[in-house]
Amino acid sequence: MRTEMKSKGTWLHRFVIRFFTLVLGVLIFWVLGFLVDDIRSIRGPDYSVIEKKHVDAELVAKAAALDKQIAGLTRQIKNQTEKQRVVGDSSRNLQQTIGQLIELQKLGMQKSISFSETEQANFTSSLNLFLDNQKRYQKISQTVSDMLERKQALAEGSVKSSMKTMKRD
Repeated sequence: MRTEMKSKGTWLHRFVIRFFTLVLGVLIFWVLGFLVDDIRSIRGPDYSVIEKKHVDAELVAKAAALDKQIAGLTRQIKNQTEKQRVVGDSSRNLQQTIGQLIELQKLGMQKSISFSETEQANFTSSLNLFLDNQKRYQKISQTVSDMLERKQALAEGSVKSSMKTMKRD
């Protein structure tokens, strides 16, 4: 069972209340617009002046040098990773070639066909090239690992120097 709510007051009173509510909403929106425009017109703080006043210049220079070293290491890591990708692709291609040559040797042994010296030389050179690529890949991996460790150490040093700055203030 629902009971119907009857409106109290005349239609004119209800209309005026709704109209003034709408006007109040527009006025609030308008005032907020003025406030936001005023806030936007205020100039923010000059961070370079604050930095010169409160932060040791030596620490700022050290942090900039660390950031520069980190950026350089990041570029070197990216370059080494690209080299590693190329060497890895080459190794995979050589591995497929070696696999095919082994299959041919298996088929030849099953049919009692011997390989010529040039085919054996090709197999040996492919195998040697594959092993050389694997060594290069491992060497590049070690280089990237060393660079990442240096980058992390520099980043840690950067964080520690910024913490010292905060403690002084």
